[in-house]
Amino acid sequence: MKLERGSQIRICCHSAGQPPRQIWVKVLATIAGGDLIAVDKQGQLYTTFWQTESKRPAGKPTISKRHWRKYSQGLYSLKRALLYALFEAEEIKIPTLAELQEFCQNKRAQISVLANGIKELQSIALEFTALQGYLANKKRWPLKESRGQLRFFLLLRDSLGRINIGVLQARLSAINSRFTAELEHLLGWTPHYAARLSSVTALQRQFERGITDISRQLGGLLVHQGFKTGKTSDPQVVLMRDLLRRQIALLNGLRQIQPFTKWADYCLADLAWAHNLLEQKQFDLAQVVIKRLTQAMRLRLLGFQLEEVLAEFSFDLLFGRVDQKQYCRRISCLYSQLQKVDETGFAKPVCQLQILPALKKAMAALADRQYLKTKSLLKSAVSLI
Repeated sequence: MKLERGSQIRICCHSAGQPPRQIWVKVLATIAGGDLIAVDKQGQLYTTFWQTESKRPAGKPTISKRHWRKYSQGLYSLKRALLYALFEAEEIKIPTLAELQEFCQNKRAQISVLANGIKELQSIALEFTALQGYLANKKRWPLKESRGQLRFFLLLRDSLGRINIGVLQARLSAINSRFTAELEHLLGWTPHYAARLSSVTALQRQFERGITDISRQLGGLLVHQGFKTGKTSDPQVVLMRDLLRRQIALLNGLRQIQPFTKWADYCLADLAWAHNLLEQKQFDLAQVVIKRLTQAMRLRLLGFQLEEVLAEFSFDLLFGRVDQKQYCRRISCLYSQLQKVDETGFAKPVCQLQILPALKKAMAALADRQYLKTKSLLKSAVSLI
């Protein structure tokens, strides 16, 4: 079956610590015909994680089965996960494997000129500590097999208890070949990570543009003469209500994906209320509701900026390149803007009581170079918007 955007499919989802389960989802994006991004009825996102081939009798076509991973925290959680996967592969895993391959090749050449001396071999074996540490908890089969080969190599003797240079060289060659397999795996997946990231970023921009447009439309509506004088013509009321109806339709399209679902439900309730108030020509109360909506949009747009700060800080922390002063300026700027958000009438005010205190603590932790604590506090602030 050819899958397209909007297709409804049943998938096998794998969640950490839970058995796989079957659920229905809607496809949001297809990438090169293979990778998919989908969403369930609760707005939780899924992406293809790996694929298995079923064993079939000779002459029968192989059946492929996709396995999926859930990202319950939504769009930005998925984006961060893809960024981690892509950057870790390109900047950590691939260079590390290439370096370890070179190390094994050098040691193989060094062993080839030894005169079977056990002391020389023991000295060389001590240099494999870093390789042992790297392979210690690896779960992918090439690296697990490399760990087994290394364990036998470090015995420095063959199965008959002899010092056998040829066997030791063969062990290092086997490790090297497994590293090559792992490198090919990583290099094969890197384009997939990049394509998924591009697709998720496009979805993110679509949501941000949509909310920016709603905010702009509502801000423009507030300067209408009906709110200044308390009265206007019936045709003008129809135009005002039509504008709100368009925003309701747009927001309904955006509410399908986490983390926007609950927030969008509050906004949709206010939009519907303002729409009815205008029909009754209750301009004063409608103005209060629409002003509250503009503040909700403002808070959401600031949330987008805070998400970007969190994502960039996380990567800089991962690679040990945090620019303390730059992040202090950015968080301080957002803090100042969030102070101006008017939460009057919000069902759940979050700025003054929770977000601002979290950001204040984050700046203090940043000043003390407590970067893990800073990240945790930023994440907490983001989750509240």
